[in-house]
Amino acid sequence: MALIIKRKGAGARSSASTKAKTKTNLAAELRRATESGKIKDYFITSVGGDMKKPLTAVTEIAERLSGASLPPDAARDVKTVAAYMKELRMLLDDLLAISRIDPGDVASGREPTDLASLVVGVVGDYMDGARGKGVALVANVPEMPKVMVDPHRLRQIVKLLVENALVFTTDGRVGLEASYFSENLKIVVEDTGCGMPVSAQEKFASMGTSDEMDGVAGKALSMVKRLVFSLGGDISLRSTPGIGTVFTVTIPGIRTCRDSTRDFSSMQRIGDMDFSGARRLSRAFRDLVVDSSPIRLAVAKGILAALGFTEIDTAYDASDALVKILTGSYGAVFTDMHTTGVDGATFVREIRKIPSYSGLPVYVMTADDSVKAHAEDMGFTGALLKPITKEKFASVVG
Repeated sequence: MALIIKRKGAGARSSASTKAKTKTNLAAELRRATESGKIKDYFITSVGGDMKKPLTAVTEIAERLSGASLPPDAARDVKTVAAYMKELRMLLDDLLAISRIDPGDVASGREPTDLASLVVGVVGDYMDGARGKGVALVANVPEMPKVMVDPHRLRQIVKLLVENALVFTTDGRVGLEASYFSENLKIVVEDTGCGMPVSAQEKFASMGTSDEMDGVAGKALSMVKRLVFSLGGDISLRSTPGIGTVFTVTIPGIRTCRDSTRDFSSMQRIGDMDFSGARRLSRAFRDLVVDSSPIRLAVAKGILAALGFTEIDTAYDASDALVKILTGSYGAVFTDMHTTGVDGATFVREIRKIPSYSGLPVYVMTADDSVKAHAEDMGFTGALLKPITKEKFASVVG
């Protein structure tokens, strides 16, 4: 018995020794991996910072040359150089943003951030490219205080989603919306592009931070999901092939800055980027129908649904409709001329006072030919003459 106990004790000591060695080896591996990661991050940050100076210098030279009188071939070459330098700078920003990702610390990198300026900056980067494709790039950002968030990771999220939308949109609009309420930050990017196959949507929904989707666009969306997760947020996707795609990013626990001063000087710039360039209404955004008659509401909603508009809200009076518009996001409004509370002309004037909705498509539904003739003078985008039919709606929504 004594011998058995002795052997058992020796085995226990041997097992404990092995476990200790294993733990030591694992700790050493973890330490080496951590040190290697720090070296990698230091190298990327250091070299990236050094690269900014020559990139900026060459970009400035190209911009100065672009304003000079040059032969056509030389002017074209200078324009190409300027475009490539801008692309290189954006790639460098991507690299630096990726190096900052720390999935284990969602609070890392947070600093006072003006969301409106961030969104406007991204929109400004892609406005020329969108116009060149004949696509309207729209920004809808209400007044918001500065918040504590990592601006580098957030900008990359917005940037990659806008890039993806523009790649797959050849007609219509790409819309960008940002909102903040009760410590929740929400970013929505929608497009009227070709949409995503169901298999790709399912892959995106199920993928984790270590998964990759196929193709260049798939890798970009994989990076978006990792970035969103690194901020402690979530991202959802809604897409209809042939109609468009909507990505919704939600990041909770985002607090305002204690010493933040509300500066909304950029709101006018966002307001300028309105819906006027859109060739057709977006079926990805919600639409609002306003009418005091439940029967006419049902008819209008049914027609829009038949035309492919699946997100439709209704309101019986103008006051209720204005509350919905102020707190929601809409791609178009269809209103009766004689709404409860105020008339249609007053209603549309109130809508136009909202900076980000100054160009919102608002159509009046009326049986009065004179109203139809002067609809644009009143502030409406257009008019639908009653009785309302599917053909009449199709003529204005595309």
